[in-house]
Parts: sequence; structure tokens; C-alpha cells
Amino acid sequence: MPDRAEIVPESELDPETVRRLCGEITDGAVSAIVASRASLADLEAAVAWVDGASDAMGEARRPIVGAVAMLYDLLMAERSDDER
Repeated sequence: MPDRAEIVPESELDPETVRRLCGEITDGAVSAIVASRASLADLEAAVAWVDGASDAMGEARRPIVGAVAMLYDLLMAERSDDER
């Protein structure tokens, strides 16, 4: 994965960055993520949770909250829609 600083400043997400990190998601989901004003770190964390990478945290795992939780829910809804 490229260095975050090469993609976009920490405080801004654009549609291209969202698609690069999230893969194939609907335009509505991309718009919702950009409009959320979540940070790149929030989106990366949410994608890691969706992909199951959070298992690497083992015993130190904490519940997700805030922007990460919102993004996680949105991405999981996208995944559920794909499975229908």
C-alpha cells in the first residue's frame, strides 16, 4: 500500500482515494464517505475491520467507535448488498 502522504492529506478524502481503498462500491457509498469528512486514517481502519485485518490486534482489540464505526457500517452494508 502506498504511503498515506502520497495519496491525500490526512484531513481530506476524495472519490478516487475512496475507490482505491474500498474497491468496487456504489457511487452513493463513495459520496457518503467523502461527505462524512472522515480522515484517511479512519477509512483505512474501517477497511481493515471489514477485511478482517483487525484480527492482528488479538487481545488488544477494542470496539470501534465514531467515524470508523460509521464507515465500517457503510462498507458492510455495501458488502451485504453485493451478496444479494
